[in-house]
Amino acid sequence: MKKIHLWLLASMVTGAANAALAPSESTQSSDYKGDRVARLERMLKAKTQAQMDMQRRIDELQQEVSSLRGVTEEQNHQLTQILNRQRKLYNRISKISDKKQVQTSTSKSKDDVNSTLSETEQYQQAVNLVLNERKYNEAIPAFEVFLKKYPQSSYTSNAYYWLGQLQFSKNQYKRAKSSFEAVVNKYPKSTKRSDCLFKLALIAQKEGQAKKAKSLYQKVVEEYPESSVSKLANSKLKQVH
Repeated sequence: MKKIHLWLLASMVTGAANAALAPSESTQSSDYKGDRVARLERMLKAKTQAQMDMQRRIDELQQEVSSLRGVTEEQNHQLTQILNRQRKLYNRISKISDKKQVQTSTSKSKDDVNSTLSETEQYQQAVNLVLNERKYNEAIPAFEVFLKKYPQSSYTSNAYYWLGQLQFSKNQYKRAKSSFEAVVNKYPKSTKRSDCLFKLALIAQKEGQAKKAKSLYQKVVEEYPESSVSKLANSKLKQVH
């Protein structure tokens, strides 16, 4: 009888102990699940943020590509316009030259016309080497001779411009700089001045003179805000640091 009593007492103690342990095990299981959920949430958040950063960078790269494409298209358009204007000028000069050649000069006034014609013919020949014959190496000395012979010609600013363009295309930046500066400093009303300012900015940028390049690009934008070259200068400003 005493053994039965002891066995019942032991059973009751064991049951109470198990009951006391049960809530603790449940709490630990719940905490473990909560930690896993929290870790998963953090991982998901980090992955989402990484995807957002990547997408933002892709968008930025697409914008940069679009901007560069716009600059290239604008430069091509500008070059086409320049060539068209020069061809028209060349054709107009050719007609004048043909007309003058069939005239006979007997008076002083006609002699003056012939003198102007000689000047015109020489400029026409230099331009022809660029636009029609594509003989760029021959065009450089042709413009240099013209400028030396006719420093006060009405074509002088254009001759400096074309000479600078030819020198720039051959990477003769020091000479090109001198030609473009002649237009900028001596011929403030020249239609080529904005293009020359832009090319001077390009030369400064190529030579690592970022501050000077930025100043020249800004000058183009400020002085020629409605020109096509102003748009190019604005695009270049974003690249100068």
